[in-house]
Amino acid sequence: MSLPPKELRCSCGHTFVSDQKKTWCTQCMRPVFYDPKDQRANRLSNWYVCAALILVVGFLAYVFIELIMTPFLSF
Repeated sequence: MSLPPKELRCSCGHTFVSDQKKTWCTQCMRPVFYDPKDQRANRLSNWYVCAALILVVGFLAYVFIELIMTPFLSF
């Protein structure tokens, strides 16, 4: 689905015309969004993925320490 062309400005200062919901700046390779709501949704999604990865790594470290290292070091 094509949107009406709109002039977008990247945070690096580069301006271009786009008719897509998300395009990439050719100067700095950052995503530039047609609608600011999509930019906020992308930011929240990035935070969610980072938090999930940190929780998974923390849980795996806990399991490794409690179930593997503690019995191994008690002998």
